[in-house]
Amino acid sequence: MAPYRLGFRVCDRRHPFLWSLSGQPGGRWNLPGDPPRHYLASSPLVAWAEWLRHQEIHEPADLDGVAAALWAVLLPFHWGVDDLPLVNLPEAVVLADDAAAMEQRRAEINSLLRQGAQGLQAPTAALLQRQFHPCRRCDAGLEQ
Repeated sequence: MAPYRLGFRVCDRRHPFLWSLSGQPGGRWNLPGDPPRHYLASSPLVAWAEWLRHQEIHEPADLDGVAAALWAVLLPFHWGVDDLPLVNLPEAVVLADDAAAMEQRRAEINSLLRQGAQGLQAPTAALLQRQFHPCRRCDAGLEQ
């Protein structure tokens, strides 16, 4: 059996769930035009919350005409929470929206990339209470 974990992402259903080319819009951990960065959540709840935050949706009426899809993405087991470093930044910097915080996050990303990291773990900016939603391991029915 090949071990996998699930990551979750919500996006406009007209587009693929992962970026493959440059041109990705800016986000918490990337600037517009950076190489593709994939934001995956550890649970459907966090994925939806992040999408709502990113779309600046605050009221149910803001959802009128919105078309989005929840994706469950199989990830190799070695991309799990035990193998991805936690960001070494104060939570206020991770969650802030100002340019100074973005620069600190970019410096952290560059440092982790130089150390060979293929990803990172960071708290969601979308939930008011910090909650831990662990990745789930998925073995059943998958061939190597």
